[in-house]
Amino acid sequence: MVDSREALAIAQLVIYIPVFLCVIFIIFRHGFNKQAGWRFLGILCLVRIVGSYFEIAAVHHPDNKTDVEWSAILQSVGISPLLLTALGLLKRIIDETSTHIPSNSDYQMPLMSFGILGKLAYRFGKPATAAARRSRIIQIIYLPATIALILCISGGSDEASTNPSDQKSGKTEIRVGIIMFVFIYIALFLLTIITARDFGKILKGERRMFIAVVLSLPFLAVRILYGILTQFSNSKTFSMMNPQIWARILMSVIEEFIVVIMFTIVGLTIPKYSGDMARTGMPQASRGSSPDSGTAFQTYPVQQAQQAYHGQQAHQGQQAYQGQQVYQGQQAHQGRQGRQGYQGYQGAGPELRSDRPGYVPV
Repeated sequence: MVDSREALAIAQLVIYIPVFLCVIFIIFRHGFNKQAGWRFLGILCLVRIVGSYFEIAAVHHPDNKTDVEWSAILQSVGISPLLLTALGLLKRIIDETSTHIPSNSDYQMPLMSFGILGKLAYRFGKPATAAARRSRIIQIIYLPATIALILCISGGSDEASTNPSDQKSGKTEIRVGIIMFVFIYIALFLLTIITARDFGKILKGERRMFIAVVLSLPFLAVRILYGILTQFSNSKTFSMMNPQIWARILMSVIEEFIVVIMFTIVGLTIPKYSGDMARTGMPQASRGSSPDSGTAFQTYPVQQAQQAYHGQQAHQGQQAYQGQQVYQGQQAHQGRQGRQGYQGYQGAGPELRSDRPGYVPV
């Protein structure tokens, strides 16, 4: 008879191997370096595949401490990749709905010619809207999420040790990592609620991505709760090394599976990620249309703002140029009149000149 742990590991292999192949396709489709969220989704699938292999090996070789240790560690690693994937998708939504003019706009480039002071003004004078600040906050959150993941892996390795001192320090590291995950989840929740105000600005084809992030929040909450119980509860049901199989399925496996499937479906159905966004922070001008095609050319708010700014600058420059031309023409006209009058004065006879001797104005 197949052990319940082995059956669960086989089920995970059946699920996560094809999903991993789909995620690889998504990563190449949207770009490996253009959108970090898909990378973490692929990492989670890979961790689940390798963890299931170690779990099957641990069932067949229970005396092998390496298999048992890595099985427990890899099966417990799931919170960080899911949170990072959700944050990456949310960042893409925020970037595409941002209405600020890109920081590398033409009106800021002349500042670079003023030496160090100009560079500092260019660096700290970049326009930032609320959406831009939310995007930067997500970039900052990536670091503590990665640190929390490292703490959980290191702590899990120490907790599986036979040394009591290592077990104690390992438990502390894992608890610190779990607490960090709680704060990261709170930040994700708040950022999602705030971004919901911009739902009308999201492209209809990509609104499903935001809906997937919203729907993932309760499942992520249950998954984090399971991690808290495994570290702060003394119940054997939530033991990290040997938890009850039903508790693990109901509070960890199902939640991860649902979130991964939602994100994978979204990645396969949303439009291809824009290369212009990666370079300039702006979305593409259109999705599958061009000015020469029969379809309407869709312009984003950020591009409208930039076009309006450049149009205003061109209009002001044209007015200034015309004013300068008028001024120069007026100056030339006045100079020509003055020169002609002076020449006429020099050519006048003594009887008409005011500087002749004895001349008295009448």
